[in-house]
Amino acid sequence: MQFNEFLDIRIAERPKKPRKVGLTMVNDMGWPAGFTEDAFRAFGEYVDILKFPSRLLTWNIETIREKIRLCERYGVLPQPGGLLIEIARAQDRGEQILKKFEELGFANVEISNSEGSDRNMAREREFVDLCKRHGFGIIGEVGKKFPKGDVTRNSDRDLNVRETIRQFKDLLDMGAKHVYWEGHLLRRVVGETGEEILARWKTVGPQIEEVVSEVGLDKIVFEVSTHVPYTHRRQQQFWWVKTFGPTVNIGNVRLDEVPLLEDIRRGVMPIFGFGELGDHPWMQSVERGKGKAEEKWWVEPPEVAA
Repeated sequence: MQFNEFLDIRIAERPKKPRKVGLTMVNDMGWPAGFTEDAFRAFGEYVDILKFPSRLLTWNIETIREKIRLCERYGVLPQPGGLLIEIARAQDRGEQILKKFEELGFANVEISNSEGSDRNMAREREFVDLCKRHGFGIIGEVGKKFPKGDVTRNSDRDLNVRETIRQFKDLLDMGAKHVYWEGHLLRRVVGETGEEILARWKTVGPQIEEVVSEVGLDKIVFEVSTHVPYTHRRQQQFWWVKTFGPTVNIGNVRLDEVPLLEDIRRGVMPIFGFGELGDHPWMQSVERGKGKAEEKWWVEPPEVAA
């Protein structure tokens, strides 16, 4: 039983596991297995994917195995970070690493090109087919961490909409269940702080919404970089929820911040940096509705939007 049920008070609802929308992908920052288990016990219901990134390459393999077992116990899909495969492929060890991932029990693999040269989609398709033959679910990624060689951008802060859509659709056509949108790209194009996001959105908002319309909101996972200050991460997470609703998929969440993201998804905590837009939006909607929130409570009312 959840605490709100015990108290007999309503909060905004969320889809239950296994979810197809409203996914939360957690990026493992190197937490000990015991901490991970305690977190999963407390709020694992809200974690859908645990990504094992390159920072875990120096870890003891038994710790990795233990964390994968925890994922299995708590209904979390374990997924190696895309850079691990990029490194292996650069060393001509793509199939070998897939066999190792299979042995460990990973459920999904990520097909990314965040570090390498401009991607060859025909070569990506061949590798995706190999991944599927090994039984892996496919998660793609669009965009690079830096603008050099990133054809989904015209420049550091200027999105190439058509190329972005093409790569999303190509990866989905290959069989990807979801596609990550690189968080470092998004923070440069959309903005990192509330003030910056509001200033840039009139220009970049229509571009982002065009991509979402063409690709499908349920297929995109909006990454928010773990390397920026927490206040900025929270403002970026809030903006995706405010723009696309609480069932937006959000990635690269820190494990200790999952409950705080749930606060954002349910609109019960203030988010500073956006003026009145961040003032407890679900609670504001409940007050306007005299006890019942509007269906799309995250959309600001006309008097605030004005």
